[in-house]
Amino acid sequence: MAAEFLLLAHSHGVAFLDAVTDWRARVPLAGTPDPRFGSTFQGWFGGTLPARPLELALRLPGASERAIVAWVMPPGGPVGHLVEMVPGPGGAPQPKVNPAYVEVLREWRGRGPVVSMIRGNEHALTMLGRFPPYDFVDPEVPGVAAGVPVIDEGLLERYVTPWTDMVFHPLELARRDTGNRALHVPPPPPREKAEGARHLEEMGELVRQFGFVPERLRLKWYRRYCRQLRARLECIGCDVLEAPPQALTPEGLLREEFAEGLTHGNRRYGELVAAQVDAWIAGPAA
Repeated sequence: MAAEFLLLAHSHGVAFLDAVTDWRARVPLAGTPDPRFGSTFQGWFGGTLPARPLELALRLPGASERAIVAWVMPPGGPVGHLVEMVPGPGGAPQPKVNPAYVEVLREWRGRGPVVSMIRGNEHALTMLGRFPPYDFVDPEVPGVAAGVPVIDEGLLERYVTPWTDMVFHPLELARRDTGNRALHVPPPPPREKAEGARHLEEMGELVRQFGFVPERLRLKWYRRYCRQLRARLECIGCDVLEAPPQALTPEGLLREEFAEGLTHGNRRYGELVAAQVDAWIAGPAA
């Protein structure tokens, strides 16, 4: 059967995959149980997934005979970075492209839309209180803490640009080499009540050492990251989803019942994202 779309997925794609595909039946994850993670991510870091994209049945409501081609890429697995920034002549960073990615994009040319769920945890360390109290002005998150230094725009730009590079460069290549429509799905916003997360993933020791910054500041970093990423991706004709509003608090944080661990959405979140992606696929081509 023809694929509905072509998916590039790191860990933030797991919620979507669990919600609407049979991927776990196709690629059982293996590894020693890791108490840092809930059941969703057991084996995710074991490197047992195949190095090539695979076809998966789609299980959307009212749908039959639908499929996607998904390239599921855990860290430490056989794929590695799709595009990595390395020092170039004179020391300036330049992209180094994974040959396997070039080959996959060649195969995908003209075959259907590309949906990206890559990267997304680059901003995660900003949730930690690693620095003396600070704040910054954000147009989407009102208020500034009294009596603390306020970070200027230039410093914010220098922090956030390398995070967006990690998504922008792979998708710029995908748009150029395939000519296909493209959509990027950012990670969910910071979860509410982070202190209550049962599984701290890879950040447990850091959380114990530094604690969390206020929720409003966490949300500011996330909104800044998403705005800058959207602006860059729109320049190459790549659409970007917003987090599903049903999963958010009035302030814009990820509601506890839609969270998996400290930084991810769960299967319920994946169901909402799947509905958004399905609507985008059915919509008019740009």
